[in-house]
Amino acid sequence: VTVDGQKMSKSRGTFITAKTYLRHLSPEYLRYYFAAKLGDNVADADLGLDDFVQRVNGDLVGKIVNVASRCASFIHRYFDDRILCTDKTVGHDLYRRFQDAGAGVARRYETLEYAAAMRAVMALADEANRYIDRHKPWQIAKREQRPDAGGELHVVCSLGLLLFSRLVLYLKPVLPETCARAEAFLNCSLQHWQRDPFVENAGAGEYHKINRFRPLLTRVERDVAKRLVETPGAAPKPETSATATDDAPIQAAQIGLPDFQKLDLRVGKIVSAEKIEGADKLLRLAIDVGEARNRTIMAGVRRAYETERLPGRLVVVVANLAPKKMRFGVSEGMVLAAGAGGGELFLIAPDAGAQPGMKIR
Repeated sequence: VTVDGQKMSKSRGTFITAKTYLRHLSPEYLRYYFAAKLGDNVADADLGLDDFVQRVNGDLVGKIVNVASRCASFIHRYFDDRILCTDKTVGHDLYRRFQDAGAGVARRYETLEYAAAMRAVMALADEANRYIDRHKPWQIAKREQRPDAGGELHVVCSLGLLLFSRLVLYLKPVLPETCARAEAFLNCSLQHWQRDPFVENAGAGEYHKINRFRPLLTRVERDVAKRLVETPGAAPKPETSATATDDAPIQAAQIGLPDFQKLDLRVGKIVSAEKIEGADKLLRLAIDVGEARNRTIMAGVRRAYETERLPGRLVVVVANLAPKKMRFGVSEGMVLAAGAGGGELFLIAPDAGAQPGMKIR
């Protein structure tokens, strides 16, 4: 194993110990990264830190977890956490195609073609996300106002979660802990590739009850990946406020569209705001971003806003920012604001009519 194309070396800054890795990241990420590189032959494998970050965030968070997060909030909000198990979903051609694909994935595992297995699963994930993009459940919910059980929104989101269950099942040999969390969310055991737990659990009924969705994986930040090769015992970087307040010059370095698309900007609605004892700049905000539960975000706007002014306001949230452990708790995102800081801060807000959870493009 090489790191960034070089042999592991402390002097070169390319030496990673298991202890250092586990201090910062889950082993699931590394298991997937190497599985996505391994074939049925003996060969060197390179741990490219930038490639590692991009592959984990793009594949596991951006594709796999994204399928569940885009559907779960609607099932919770409108359908009492019940997914539809009828011919419209478990009998859907797309779901059956996902089931049939399991034989090919299994064959690749058995012949040690792990990279090919990962490519096959990610191709299915792309297909699942295209299905959700095509049917746009957020627009259906806005159009129907009070969606009916068994209606279009129920079918689209239920099928999305069924597709997600297949993706997780096929990744279970590589991501056992993530799969266990997904099983807890889906309220079923994903064990047998040829059997359908949703049909079995629904029995004579039409529904399967799931649990509240909780984030299954978080994004890996580049600075965290860089710490993998830091000298053990090095002082950690100081915590910073989870609010964007810097005034970037207009001449800032340009980025391409792919860089911008890495950001998952969502409409959020502030549910509550409270002062944090011992923090002069921070407020603890509970923000609805269209998920099963509110996000907790520590925002450095205390000098600019009174707590009673904030509930009910719409804000812009960076939803895929990795949770940050702070002295006052865990901050699960970032709210965007303009201004020099201190009392000169102005929260960025979408226009009236925007709903929590809407993606900002």
